[in-house]
Amino acid sequence: MSTQRRDSIITFAHIPKTAGMTVQFLLRRHFGIRHLDLPRGFVYTKELLSRDLKLSPQVRSLAGHSLRPFVDFGTLDDRLVWYTFLREPVNRLLSHYQHAVEKNGVTAPLDRWMTDRTAGNWQVGMLSGAEDLDAAKQILDTKIRCVGLMERFDESLLLIRHRLQLPHFNVAYGKPRNTARRSDLRKRICEQCERHREEVMERNALDLALYDYAVNELYPRQVAEYGEDRLRGDLETAFGGIRRTVPEFLRYYECVLFRKAFFLPMAKILGHRAGPPVKVTAWP
Repeated sequence: MSTQRRDSIITFAHIPKTAGMTVQFLLRRHFGIRHLDLPRGFVYTKELLSRDLKLSPQVRSLAGHSLRPFVDFGTLDDRLVWYTFLREPVNRLLSHYQHAVEKNGVTAPLDRWMTDRTAGNWQVGMLSGAEDLDAAKQILDTKIRCVGLMERFDESLLLIRHRLQLPHFNVAYGKPRNTARRSDLRKRICEQCERHREEVMERNALDLALYDYAVNELYPRQVAEYGEDRLRGDLETAFGGIRRTVPEFLRYYECVLFRKAFFLPMAKILGHRAGPPVKVTAWP
């Protein structure tokens, strides 16, 4: 594993409903104003990155749904150190739908929502920019420094800390953030999923293949490099409570304040869509 540049920026390609809010909490707590959570609803480009580095030259961590590893960042590509989380595709889809119902007021049943939202193969799409399994695999192989699995979340945090060369990154997070609230709703969604299982599986066939590739090939290699015995030992000691220190508390809130009081207002004034638009088949 090569040594990173001193000005490297760890870059979290956040696929919806893959524990991103918990990762965001950890990043804010560790980096403070050196971390930026990007607005959503567009695809982040090299023009936007160049602009934001002028606004915030201290930045060493980026995260957001708008960060897509298929984008060409030109001369800035060498500074970006990418990582992501994948999730079992059917569970990710159901969680995405439940979020839409609970937070966005969606009333359409699951089968119609899938059609309206182009809900299939989000993980392949957000990594590659198209429904292209081979391209998504290549990006995981060549561009993503660490692939975490939501189903092995604590392990994955340790692997990310190791592979992104963040020895002082505190991975203890307490309770998960942004989890589904209504177990009764989840039960009804699962019943809808069973009624439409064939369609759900068909619409997520590429994601299922990508997830299988990550679970059976990429992730074991990361664990082997870390060392299985070492990983088991670190799991016993790294998550024994949130252990929030005063500096961590201050960094977290300075990050939030900087984003709300300076970065978001300036980004809105300057425009989120600087430069030519990036064509994406789906996946907002």
